[in-house]
Amino acid sequence: HITHHTSQQQQQLLLLQQQQHMPPASHPPPTASHGEGSTVVFRLFPRAEPGVSLQEALALRDRCNALVEEVCRGYVWNRQPLVFNASKAAAGEHSNAANTQSAAAGSSTAALYTVGGRMEVGDSIDDEWLAVYVLVQLTAADSALVASVHDEDGQFLLIEAAELLPRWLTPDVAEHRVYLQGGRLHIVPQPRSPADVGRAPAGAASLEQCLACMRPGAGLDTAAPAAVQAQLAK
Repeated sequence: HITHHTSQQQQQLLLLQQQQHMPPASHPPPTASHGEGSTVVFRLFPRAEPGVSLQEALALRDRCNALVEEVCRGYVWNRQPLVFNASKAAAGEHSNAANTQSAAAGSSTAALYTVGGRMEVGDSIDDEWLAVYVLVQLTAADSALVASVHDEDGQFLLIEAAELLPRWLTPDVAEHRVYLQGGRLHIVPQPRSPADVGRAPAGAASLEQCLACMRPGAGLDTAAPAAVQAQLAK
């Protein structure tokens, strides 16, 4: 039930193109703080790519916000509503994707964009988990879509099932390894055998390394154990 606003999207396209000279940020710009409390940061990766074209980013943003409107209609947010935005992807995060898409477009300077945002939730656990529910629904509806979410405590999805997680998954190596895909929790593993060396990143890993493990054909089982899935579903 998504309504396409072509003329509005074209205006937004022109506006964002005019802003391409602005320095990119690794996350969407933060909003003003409303005091102490938690901030949820979320991000989407179509086809497990760290950046996509502006047109694709805008279309995904509109689809996400349409789902928020449908799922959260009538819900009173504690501090800020859940809103998805399109912003320029950070330089260095999308080198492989940029090369591929630029080659297809016959250009070496095509900018890539990401969809996500951040939301002040204060002390509202309900707001935090409703945002997670929306991300689960988005990824369940599109198996090629990968989502990440965290707050000041880090990977709070893992905290809920800490006793069921492998010992190697410490905060030092968890960054970039935890995702939602197909409506389920996924954890990019470390090498389990000599055959995994070169496929699964060891230790602290980059965003690009981990997203590569989430793509079809990577040959890695990233789905979290059933016990972890069940714990998070409670």
